[in-house]
Amino acid sequence: MLIKQSNNNERYRMKKVFNSLVGVTTLFLASLLVTPTQAQNTQYEVLIFARKPENSSIPLPTDAGHAWIAIIRNDGNGQWQTDATYGFWPESRNEPSVNQGTDFDHTNRYLRGQPLSRRGQAVRKAKIGPNRANWIKNGAYREAGCANYQAFGGTGTSCNCADYATRLWWVLTARREDFRIRALTPNLTLDYLVDKINGENRATGDFLDSGRTWE
Repeated sequence: MLIKQSNNNERYRMKKVFNSLVGVTTLFLASLLVTPTQAQNTQYEVLIFARKPENSSIPLPTDAGHAWIAIIRNDGNGQWQTDATYGFWPESRNEPSVNQGTDFDHTNRYLRGQPLSRRGQAVRKAKIGPNRANWIKNGAYREAGCANYQAFGGTGTSCNCADYATRLWWVLTARREDFRIRALTPNLTLDYLVDKINGENRATGDFLDSGRTWE
């Protein structure tokens, strides 16, 4: 009788252990199943930003305005956040600056609804899928053809921030939208670029291709 009772207790204990393992395994598998759903719900947009100088339409070394490209994402919770930024700065030398502090901060300010310049700004957007977002992050941001920084560039591989941002936007939109700065013309200032982008937004809406997602 003692042996039989002991065997019953052992079977009861093993059954509890088994049920516990099944429960843990089920929870683990359920957590894995959440990940693809979250990834599927993630939305991406790529944006070109341009802001006018703060004090004058005449750009100065300390107040020239700025332009850059950013990717933002929404993980399905309704909150947009900065995913990556790309700009061309004097310290960039031969490479675009990735997640440079000012670019990243100003993108966050835009997402919070804060102005980027008291004289004016422009933002043009395109909805993109995860594959296109990864394509940009994995190297397409280098396709603007900018190899050295020059305050007044626009020719060859010499670029300033506006040259870089507008050339890259031309590449990212498959040459659908051309805001490129033209050398040796009046179209060299951030004031001109801001007005041109805002004019396009008024004519066609804020999104490229009527908001269709580019995969």
